[in-house]
Amino acid sequence: VFDREERTCSKMHRRIGEIVRLLRGDF
Repeated sequence: VFDREERTCSKMHRRIGEIVRLLRGDF
């Protein structure tokens, strides 16, 4: 269970990082 949660968290962090880069690029 912990492994699955950690993997999902890592995926979410990666998606958030990509969105932040796009936002910073726009601004």
